[in-house]
Amino acid sequence: MLILLVTALPFAANLMRLLNTDVHDLMVYAVWLLYLVPLLLLKWTAKEKPFTELCGLVLFFLSFIVFANIQTDNAVYVKKEVESKATLSLMTEIMAEVEQTEGYEPGKTGVTFVGQLSNLLQEVPGTERIKGISGCNKSSAITYEETYQAYFDYVMLRDVKVVFDGQIRGAQEVQRMPSYPQKGYVQRVEDVVVIKLE
Repeated sequence: MLILLVTALPFAANLMRLLNTDVHDLMVYAVWLLYLVPLLLLKWTAKEKPFTELCGLVLFFLSFIVFANIQTDNAVYVKKEVESKATLSLMTEIMAEVEQTEGYEPGKTGVTFVGQLSNLLQEVPGTERIKGISGCNKSSAITYEETYQAYFDYVMLRDVKVVFDGQIRGAQEVQRMPSYPQKGYVQRVEDVVVIKLE
């Protein structure tokens, strides 16, 4: 009974992931490693009938989990690839406006964003069912403020100085600015170029 329960534990954890979408995926994937224990012992226990049957049961569970997740995995890959390209396209458009702003100097003039970039991009059609998976709850490659600088440094390879100053973002001049894609959504306020996304 104990052997059967240990064997079924990763399968049950995968089932819990389907029932409770708040569980982090890494907490589930790590449990699957328990399946490897009987397979690793197979070399020394191949002649023992209970262990041979146990390994067959393990292979069945592994095959079921792999087969069940193939469609989900492909959907996640497609979603992230499309979002990556859409984010790059949008950020290229925004940076073209920033570079035309009077007084802007790359790497010297601060750039700040007001609003969420992911709210400008639509969800990839047909990916609603994977939205609860960790990392799939946003529709852009830039998910929070700290990733803007990293995006410029490692993806766009641009010398951009990202700053987040609450005082500037809350200024009345910024509040009166039009939002993307209206003309004037990029303006220089004091010494910072403000991009108002929403």
